[in-house]
Amino acid sequence: MVSVLAVTQSGVRYTVSKYLVVELMASRGRVTAYLPEEIQKALEEWAAEESRSVSSLVTYLLTQAVKEHQAGKAKGNEGDR
Repeated sequence: MVSVLAVTQSGVRYTVSKYLVVELMASRGRVTAYLPEEIQKALEEWAAEESRSVSSLVTYLLTQAVKEHQAGKAKGNEGDR
């Protein structure tokens, strides 16, 4: 997999790869997580398979999980209308 990291004039960074396009804003939150060793090792292997960092992989996975959660909440609220 080939990845390219670029910074636009507005300071927005983005990564382009065969599988994924991610925009990262200049200011981001930071989270510390304590993981079981087997989960950490699995994430490291997964990230290596995709030629990316564990941080990048976890950011992608958490972003997808939050989007799915929000979509589920929105669907649940539609029945209330």
